[in-house]
Amino acid sequence: MPILEPPGFPTGNLATQDVYSISRYLNDPTTVLRALRLIADQIFIGNKVLTGQFYTKDGSVIYEQIESIFAANTPQAVQPGDEYPLTPVPTGPAQMANVVKWGLDTPITDESIARQNFDVVARAFIKIVNSMVAQIDSVVMSAMVAAITQSVNAGASTIGGSSPAGGANWNGSGSNAPKILRDVMFAEELMRSLKQGYRANTVVLDLQTFAAVMGDPNITAALPREDMGAQGVTKNPIFEGIETGLAVRMLGKTWLSTPNLPGGPFEPFAAVLDSTIFGAFVDEELPAPGYVGSQSDGSANDDGRSMIQVKTMREDKNDRWRIRARRVTTPIIIEPKAIVQIEGV
Repeated sequence: MPILEPPGFPTGNLATQDVYSISRYLNDPTTVLRALRLIADQIFIGNKVLTGQFYTKDGSVIYEQIESIFAANTPQAVQPGDEYPLTPVPTGPAQMANVVKWGLDTPITDESIARQNFDVVARAFIKIVNSMVAQIDSVVMSAMVAAITQSVNAGASTIGGSSPAGGANWNGSGSNAPKILRDVMFAEELMRSLKQGYRANTVVLDLQTFAAVMGDPNITAALPREDMGAQGVTKNPIFEGIETGLAVRMLGKTWLSTPNLPGGPFEPFAAVLDSTIFGAFVDEELPAPGYVGSQSDGSANDDGRSMIQVKTMREDKNDRWRIRARRVTTPIIIEPKAIVQIEGV
């Protein structure tokens, strides 16, 4: 008799598939992982602030912090026939971090699948992955804020100066007109003055400050109106709005807003950083039966979803499925001087 192949992956509109098709889908953790990675609610910025990715096999990592890019001694003039001067190459202070396993399970009963078809599965996926990434995003924001050691004052006339009397708040509530772009450039130049090769490319804001920036009359007047190159005028931030994951490009930098700052979504906060060297995620790869996952592809747009591991389990005793998502990770700040806060925004 002919050899029968196992049933294929369900096709067509999954919302109207029968219970058996949905069960085959849930029984394949690889397809479940793919669904989790394709969820498009990109409101998290943790992996855009910490762009490095390291791995550990034993649950911890030792790394060097604030390592200088220069040798200990300066070059010297060398006379013909003389020896070249020797110099040590300093390293930064050693730090240690332990990874944390973050995870969630969610049950999906046979009754809910029979009554709601694939819709209940899709909603469960969205909620579990958003909860996972939101938690890690909050941890990253806390680590970022705790690492800040340098600042400039909003509205100051010099990089090391104080804010003018009455303030120059970015939302216009101060006695002085806000100088948003100059404040950002002052923070960038303070970073450059350290001579460590830092190049500011990201601005992190709370939600309210982000809205104040995008509505500032001086900034809106400076945005191009006719020609924005190949992308067209529809890519104008004012034209497009915040449909791009709460991020826009201005002054050669990516401006990000987040509701996950330690002070809350509306506590005024602004910081300029170099995301290429500021920090990284350290993930522990835990091979275990039934789990599927993939290493990060380096994309800045997957919000860490590619590092999430997934497992699906059939619980016949309770007539339900159990979906598990986990990530074993910790954020580390490698260059704390690569961030400057703008105070008084």
